[in-house]
Amino acid sequence: MLNLQNAESGRCYIIKGTPQGESAQKLASLGLYKGSAVTKLETEDIKCPTVKVDTKNGVRVISGQLAKHITVRAGSGEPKPFYTAPLSSTVITHSLGRCDKNAARLAMLGIKERIKLKIIKYLPPMEYVVMVNHKNRVRISEAVAAMIIGDTENRKNFQFTFSPKGAEFKVNGIAAGKKITAFLCGVDICVGSVISMEGIESGKRVDLDAEQDVVLHTHEGLIITMSAKTASMIEVGQG
Repeated sequence: MLNLQNAESGRCYIIKGTPQGESAQKLASLGLYKGSAVTKLETEDIKCPTVKVDTKNGVRVISGQLAKHITVRAGSGEPKPFYTAPLSSTVITHSLGRCDKNAARLAMLGIKERIKLKIIKYLPPMEYVVMVNHKNRVRISEAVAAMIIGDTENRKNFQFTFSPKGAEFKVNGIAAGKKITAFLCGVDICVGSVISMEGIESGKRVDLDAEQDVVLHTHEGLIITMSAKTASMIEVGQG
């Protein structure tokens, strides 16, 4: 039986079984019980914060999953990882990672090689409450919202993070890899979908154990970390 310890990161799973007794009650209080849906994240996903930058074409929000691939330099200095550059500094992008697909995803956000970026600030974890196709309400992180590109009646080709509350936003692109794209499609957010932002809330995180070997995101918007031992006792199936 597949469990959360050996399950692949980046995919949505349905919980099929949890430990008995007090452990089950503790997990259930966090929304982890038989039948609930969770997405397993990479541990790096919570280490690299979402970042707001200013470019000559306007402000952009870049998820940590994309920003971690960028190298930058200040003036004539040597290239260095994006997250080593200080806040408020202006840098020039040097490379966008070894994978052409990452470069293409960043290009959808207007981030290319050899452009100037001013690093405005790192963003705290936030959750977007989103209505999908006028019928389903879901929660996605701000990092994921920043990967959704589309149009409203008054603005074209911009990130969902900048969509006004209540505005109908038609999705025309997703600047994400297969796993996040699959997660979004699983909640009916794909090219052609109409979504609207109902609200933004502070992201919530619970560290279940002292060890933070496995990271989960529940569809209620909670980030949960746990030890490999605990994760191995939670049986799951493909969502």
